[in-house]
Amino acid sequence: MKKHKTTRLLIVIAIIALVGAAAYAFTASNTFSGGNAGSAGSGSGAISGYAVSNIAYTNSGTNFATVSFDLDKAASTVQVSFDNGTTNTACSNGGSGNHWSCTVGDAIGPASSLTVTALQ
Repeated sequence: MKKHKTTRLLIVIAIIALVGAAAYAFTASNTFSGGNAGSAGSGSGAISGYAVSNIAYTNSGTNFATVSFDLDKAASTVQVSFDNGTTNTACSNGGSGNHWSCTVGDAIGPASSLTVTALQ
């Protein structure tokens, strides 16, 4: 009888050890390497927007040829859309400054708005 209880106790201990080892294996599987090892976080900041001024259009037949405008501060990427952001066209500032020009080929008729998207 005593031998039977010892065997059951050993089986229970073995099962607990296996479950513990499996749990450790799952928690120990996250590793970080490289220059930012162990770094994680989040943050937030205000989005202030841009003021767009001096908007000028040129056309070629029934299409917009270009649209140009000034932003009130520097931007690294600028796009325009005449259909509320469905189709975007990249713009250029010639490498510096806040005056942007965009070469477009959108039809004049269905244009419903000018949307300027800028990223600093």
